[in-house]
Amino acid sequence: MRAGGRSKRRPWRPRLVRAWFWGSISLLAFGWGMYSGWSESFPFGFARSAVKTALNVATPAGGRHTYYSWAWHPVPTPPDSVAAGRVRFPGAGGGGRGSERLGGAVVAMGGFGAYREHCPRADACLAVEFSPSGEVSRAWPLSRAALAAAPGPSLGHEVALGWDSAEQLRVFAVAPYEDGDLSAVFQYRGGHSPSYLGVARIDGATGQALWFRRDYSHHEPLVAAGDTVWVAGAALADGPLRAPPFARLACHDVVVLDLVRAVDEAGKLVEEVHVLDVLANSPWAPVLALAPDPCDPFHLNSIAFVRDDVAGLPGVEPGDLVLSFRNLSAFAVVGRENWQVKRYVRGTFHRQHSVLHLGGSKFIMFDNRQPVAGRERRAAADSMAGASRVLVVDVASGEEQVVFPGEAAPQRFKAWRSGIHGKISVSPDGTRVLASYSVMGRAVEIRLEDGVVLAEFDDVHDVRGTLRWRAGADVMRKWPSRYLYRNERRR
Repeated sequence: MRAGGRSKRRPWRPRLVRAWFWGSISLLAFGWGMYSGWSESFPFGFARSAVKTALNVATPAGGRHTYYSWAWHPVPTPPDSVAAGRVRFPGAGGGGRGSERLGGAVVAMGGFGAYREHCPRADACLAVEFSPSGEVSRAWPLSRAALAAAPGPSLGHEVALGWDSAEQLRVFAVAPYEDGDLSAVFQYRGGHSPSYLGVARIDGATGQALWFRRDYSHHEPLVAAGDTVWVAGAALADGPLRAPPFARLACHDVVVLDLVRAVDEAGKLVEEVHVLDVLANSPWAPVLALAPDPCDPFHLNSIAFVRDDVAGLPGVEPGDLVLSFRNLSAFAVVGRENWQVKRYVRGTFHRQHSVLHLGGSKFIMFDNRQPVAGRERRAAADSMAGASRVLVVDVASGEEQVVFPGEAAPQRFKAWRSGIHGKISVSPDGTRVLASYSVMGRAVEIRLEDGVVLAEFDDVHDVRGTLRWRAGADVMRKWPSRYLYRNERRR
């Protein structure tokens, strides 16, 4: 005690008490958070929803030209040369344009801002058709208002910030009907989870949407006999998810589970099967435990049919389904009647797209391949290490054949890569293949026999007066791009 009975002041005590108090609160909150995440008890679900909403709201969802700045890249090309530069024929003897023809009419996916000169009064050109000579012979207009008002089911989205604008909506893939209508799959650019929107049937003459299923349909539609559209779909489930009998999808978010859907000519659902059930009830169920993304284990990106000329694959029959799983880097042959997995195929391919039955026991695909590290890429500058390619796989023997780019291909093709996108299409006579390097806005038509390039496609457009986000950019290349034959071999 000091004189006068006053105690010595200790100013650090209040600060120590406050530090202990807030430290205890922080430790308690941290422990509660760890337990909540482990047990998925309150407030785990609330926090997850709040974070997802914040991230989606933070994603640029509106504003003029947001969509365009994402999907377009400037090209130093004069606007008056755009039409002539979209399809080029190298020619076997250097004869240039006119020395070759395409293997059939080719449908090129359009979108908002693309091919405006062919759909001047429409909101967008959904797609155009190139004649065998390489000229645009027809176009499919799109009415955005009619699309929004089209009849069809709507599942809704977890986060939806409005979709009726060019900035939010993008064309993902198209496929023609025999009568000239177009099947089109649409996707959100951002601000939605998942990004899948749905599939529609567009009248080939007016651009009106006859029906529009807003049901998470996604990737490439396949128009089959009777105008039935086969398309990938999706269902959402809260993770983690147990996939009997062996695997557990350890996703602490929403799990996107792929479906195989068949939709009739009027837009009614004919059939729907869960991919999870198909694989879980097969001898290949353990592969689910190896899914690199437990929140999107399959990423079904194409559906095709086994052709009538199948051979060398006991038990596989014409009409069976070929399903391509990007995230598993594998494809499966599934029985059309019983939905049993008859073949599950892996190889040197990685994140493949458009797996098609070529005939016999052979299948062809667009193979994105495993990315190569920078040092390894420099060391392999003269090789095809990591390049995307057109690959033929013989399922009976396990042999693989690189069709394109081959060893004799020009060096520039060996550097072409398409990330996690891409598409192939086989010509009606089965002698040619279109390979779309989607994220490059380019494609090639090659001869299947030897991989020789017969034609090159460049998805370039005159955007003067439309895309003002980049001053001075009169011509721009669009991506993703997809090309397919008008009457490609389906089965």
